[in-house]
Amino acid sequence: MPRRPLVLRVVFVAALVFAVVLAAPALADMDAALDLTDEGDEARKAKKFPAAIKLYERALEEAPDCLPARYGLGEALLATGKRQDAVVAFRQVLRGARAATGLPGKWKDLVPGAKDRLEEHDEHGRELDTIIDAHVARVMKVASKFVKKDPDLAQRALNVVLTLRPNHKRASALLSKMAGAGARKEAIFDGKQIADWDGGRGQWWSVKDGVIVSETEGVATFIRNQKEITGNFDVIMEARIAKVYDKAPFIALMAAWKAEFDHTRFGTLSGALTWYEKMGEDVSERVFREEAARVKPAYDPAEWTRYELRFRDEWIYAVINELEVHKILRTKKRAGGYVGILSQGCRGEIKQLYVLHR
Repeated sequence: MPRRPLVLRVVFVAALVFAVVLAAPALADMDAALDLTDEGDEARKAKKFPAAIKLYERALEEAPDCLPARYGLGEALLATGKRQDAVVAFRQVLRGARAATGLPGKWKDLVPGAKDRLEEHDEHGRELDTIIDAHVARVMKVASKFVKKDPDLAQRALNVVLTLRPNHKRASALLSKMAGAGARKEAIFDGKQIADWDGGRGQWWSVKDGVIVSETEGVATFIRNQKEITGNFDVIMEARIAKVYDKAPFIALMAAWKAEFDHTRFGTLSGALTWYEKMGEDVSERVFREEAARVKPAYDPAEWTRYELRFRDEWIYAVINELEVHKILRTKKRAGGYVGILSQGCRGEIKQLYVLHR
């Protein structure tokens, strides 16, 4: 079994130093943006709304992801009667909050306010929600009707519902039930211990209250189980990035693991859903990458997220929160192997890891 945390640490630290050098201008831009935001807040409190708008816009030129400036801009626009422009600003606050990993506490406080403003002023949004809700209700009827008669059609319908309403509990539950139908479930993590895993006794991994916890500040490392999985199967991991330590946090499901540098990994790297095929020590291919906020439906890596790799006869499917995002041809090298978890630059938490045998 591979045990190379020191090598991984050296590589990761070198990458981290390089990332910090690159990030220095961005940090300076954010500092300048926050200073301008403070000036904008003062102008808005003094009811000098045109001046406040200009200051917020200058702040966003410095750092487009400065949510306090975006929120302040929405309030100032609202005060000048530019309601639709304000609505756009508040929507961008929510979009930015969903896309961010490790959002500062004070920034999180902006989210309820933005939602309240949209509830109060977004007439067109409410009209659209009414239309979507009616459409979702009709599509759910189709899904429920054809669960047994035509499962493929039902699954397509449920995917449509979850694209429109990502948190639709009934659609998620029905899709999970369908996914498990006719499959044999095998727990990889029993909710108690990982001591018999390769790497499971390492300093970076532990089990607390039934959850696998990784503390990988300044290091990239992994653990894996001791049993090979073969045939047609799904590997499911429910995980979240609870705390970000470094510039490139990564939590990933690893599967079909044959040798030290021969596996496939799927997870969230630096806020983007990422899938790598690893074929050798210096040979890897990124087969998919999409910012979490741009995945349909969008997801928040800081919240519990279901990562899944489905190994079928000729294909491997990557699935996030029940929805397929990409697929690649399944080669002989991916006929089966061990299952593992990768953690880098973060506090990762994994509460479920299991296989469905098909």
